[in-house]
Amino acid sequence: MKKFTLSLLILGLLFTADSFAQQYGFVNISNKLPNSAGTASLSDMYWISDSEGWICSGAAGEIYHTTDGGNTFTTQTTQYYTNAIHMLNSSEGYAGGYNGRVYRTTDGGATWSVLGSIGGTLLSISFPPSSTTGYCSGYGGRIYSITSSGVSSMTSGVVANLSSISFPGSQGWTCGEQVILRYNGSWLGDQSNPTESYNAICMINNTTGWAVGDNGVIIKTTDGANWNYQSNPDTSNRTLLDVFFLDANEGWAVGNSGVILHTTNGGTTWNIEAAGMTTNMMRAVQFTSSTNGYALGNNAT
Repeated sequence: MKKFTLSLLILGLLFTADSFAQQYGFVNISNKLPNSAGTASLSDMYWISDSEGWICSGAAGEIYHTTDGGNTFTTQTTQYYTNAIHMLNSSEGYAGGYNGRVYRTTDGGATWSVLGSIGGTLLSISFPPSSTTGYCSGYGGRIYSITSSGVSSMTSGVVANLSSISFPGSQGWTCGEQVILRYNGSWLGDQSNPTESYNAICMINNTTGWAVGDNGVIIKTTDGANWNYQSNPDTSNRTLLDVFFLDANEGWAVGNSGVILHTTNGGTTWNIEAAGMTTNMMRAVQFTSSTNGYALGNNAT
């Protein structure tokens, strides 16, 4: 999950169970944020359940925490603004962003302590399931490993800004600009992908994943190395900023001008959801189940 700086639009998703086609109702809960959020840029989020999550401010040193599905939020503070967050559980988590700062909490965010710095803006954080070692990426090809004791530099071999990183298991992938890399003990440039500019990547295991990017590009791999285009129904070719899959079938992508895409067959077909709901850019999307999810975007809509 990554990223840059934007304001907030959070959408709670309510499920109507009487249709296999899954008709969703979008509820704007952005007015539940603390007043200090204002029109602040918000960048990323992490949910550990339907009800408990954290949202990063990409404009101020604030993180917003809820335990009731976004009905109420409390404000947590960091030294600088953050672009990415990953919680291991309700107590321990990591966030990072401006000036390369990496923060750690062991009390659910009541306090965030500086763990280290990657030397340049941090854009994305990912921890493999059940692992206490995570990874982050950022400007200038920076990739670092993260543990409770600090951060350590890794060699990416590229200078491209790496906007997204995904570790579904022992292997990991990162993308940015025209680059996709794979980690298998070291970072490898062994990916065969179309020459596009990529903003987000989501791997569900060591073979299957998706990446999205500028001009609405969507690509998929089923072997962890070779990537192929998928068809985007958005004729406006709006840039996509994030992608999230629950499993091999159900996934979501969000991007410019409020576009929200949804698939139930692994991206063989994508559908536009909630067309015209907002014109604000959407930066991040995460689902905790097929019936509950959140998306955030621009201008505290």
